[in-house]
Amino acid sequence: MKPAWDKLADAYKDAGGVTIADVDCTSDGGRSVCHAHGVGGYPTIKYYSQDTGMSGETYSGQRSFEALDSFVKENLAKYCDPKTLSLCDDQEKNYVEKQAGKDIPKLTSELDRLKTLLAAGVKDGGKSKTWIVKRIKILEALIGPTYMEQVNRLWGRVYFRTTAAFNRWAMGLAETLAPSIEAAAKQVAEWYTTVSTKVMGTSKGEL
Repeated sequence: MKPAWDKLADAYKDAGGVTIADVDCTSDGGRSVCHAHGVGGYPTIKYYSQDTGMSGETYSGQRSFEALDSFVKENLAKYCDPKTLSLCDDQEKNYVEKQAGKDIPKLTSELDRLKTLLAAGVKDGGKSKTWIVKRIKILEALIGPTYMEQVNRLWGRVYFRTTAAFNRWAMGLAETLAPSIEAAAKQVAEWYTTVSTKVMGTSKGEL
C-alpha cells in the first residue's frame, strides 16, 4: 500500500487543498496520536473534513492509487469553481474567462488533451503538473458530470458513510462486550485448569 500512498501524497502536494500524511503508530510520538484518534489496527486510513469533524472517519475502500485518488477527488479536494470563481486565483480566473463561450465538444477536446499530458507525466509548455490538474478540474466543472458519474458519486457517498457508521457501531459493541468476553475467557481458563488438575491427579493415582 505504501507506494500507492506516497503517489497520492505527491499528487496532492500542491493541489486540491488536501494534506496527505502518515503517522507511525509504533513510535513514541505517534502512539498517543493514534490512540487519540481510535486507531487500533495498522494500516488504518482516516480522513477529516467539515462533515466528519475532528473525530474523522475510517476509509474502508480499496487501497490502490486509483481508488484512493477517486475518493479524494470526489469527497475531499477543493478546486476553483468556474461558476462562482470561489477558491480561484488570478491565473485560474483568466483561464475560466478564456474558456467562456466555448461549446462542450471544444471543452471536452481540451480536457482530453490535458488528461493525456497528465497521464504521460509530460509538462505542458514548461508548466507544472499542478497547473494541468487545476485546468482539468475547471474544465470538468464547466462540462459537468455525466449521468453515470453522478450515479457513481452518489453510490460512493452512500457506501462510505454506511461503512463508516457500521464500523463505529461494531467498535462500540466490541468495547461494550469486552468485559463480558474477558470474564467468560477467565472462567473457561479456570475450568480448564480444574479439569486438567483432576485428570492428572486421577492418572497419577492409577499409576
